[in-house]
Amino acid sequence: MNIQIFNLLEDYFNQITDQVKKRLLERRPVYAEFSDKNLTEMIDHCLDGYIDLVVTGQTDALDKIYRLFSRIIVQRGGEFSDVFVITLIISSVVRGILAEEYEDLKEDDKLEKFNKALDQLETEAHTTACHFLDVFHEFFDKRIEDNNQYLQDTEKELGIDLGEFRMLADTKH
Repeated sequence: MNIQIFNLLEDYFNQITDQVKKRLLERRPVYAEFSDKNLTEMIDHCLDGYIDLVVTGQTDALDKIYRLFSRIIVQRGGEFSDVFVITLIISSVVRGILAEEYEDLKEDDKLEKFNKALDQLETEAHTTACHFLDVFHEFFDKRIEDNNQYLQDTEKELGIDLGEFRMLADTKH
């Protein structure tokens, strides 16, 4: 764990949340439907999960958050990318704050520390983004499974073949 990233995330938590919220509202209309309080809480939870990943290397908190947000956004008519973009925006905001922290790079070890912190930030951002894709894929598979089960139950009840309405159940490759 890079203590610099952890400290930066903790020290600038509210500023990061505010900047992420501003960018989400500018770029993704679905987020305008949330109250300010709920949107702030959503972003805070994402950032907490991101911090947990940085500190522990575990994605359990992010899994829980992504499962919940995927359902909420989809129910509100949002797109897959509306949830995915949160990860990218957090990374972008943190990268900007990190650059500001190391503006005055006169000493070689500051540049080395900055590059190390930036490398970890990018690694965590990629891990988070890839993990979100896995969680969303799991969510998608569950929706297909539920749909197909509903069709099977309806077939039994009505005694008809609804096979043409089934979705591909095996989406894992």
